[in-house]
Amino acid sequence: MKWTKLVDRCKLFVDGNDQLLLNLLKEAEVELTRKVNLLENEYSVTALDSVKLYALPDDYKSMISVLVEGDHKRPMTDDEFFYDTNNLLHTGTPSGYTVRGDNIIFSQIPNTGDKIKLIYNSLAQVNKKEDPSTSGPKIQEIYHKDLCNYAIAIASAKEMPTMYDKFWNAWLVNIEEIKNEVADRELLYNMKEEI
Repeated sequence: MKWTKLVDRCKLFVDGNDQLLLNLLKEAEVELTRKVNLLENEYSVTALDSVKLYALPDDYKSMISVLVEGDHKRPMTDDEFFYDTNNLLHTGTPSGYTVRGDNIIFSQIPNTGDKIKLIYNSLAQVNKKEDPSTSGPKIQEIYHKDLCNYAIAIASAKEMPTMYDKFWNAWLVNIEEIKNEVADRELLYNMKEEI
């Protein structure tokens, strides 16, 4: 569904400025992806000489998988890393990684030219330059209408507190239902992987 169609849907319940409702819908998408893992993204980089850490993408939320030269790497804690006598990481094929702040750090400094691929849960990002009549939310369409509950609640909070309560509670209930749906899918996927 396009942003303008979602704005029209919100206007069935609340009178509001189109731009305000559009901004609230986009804010709702960001909030939903912050609370539930709905978006996945990939990022690839080629290892540079003697570089042990790489900046994570701006939309990074949490890691799904890390591959170096096509091999999956496991998450590790800092105390599992091996250092030489000068307290420097060894160079070679990393066995794992850790995420610290806005960076991913490998257990060994990857070889120059190694292909690194990150698959991660991402946050929706607001694109103010996109045309709302031709673009829509990044999340799956089955969740688009849920964004309206957030926008209607916030738009009506000051002048219609009863309407705010109704739509805010619907927003919170929807988030819990979506979390449960996602958890069920992840559980089924993990069970299939184990079998």
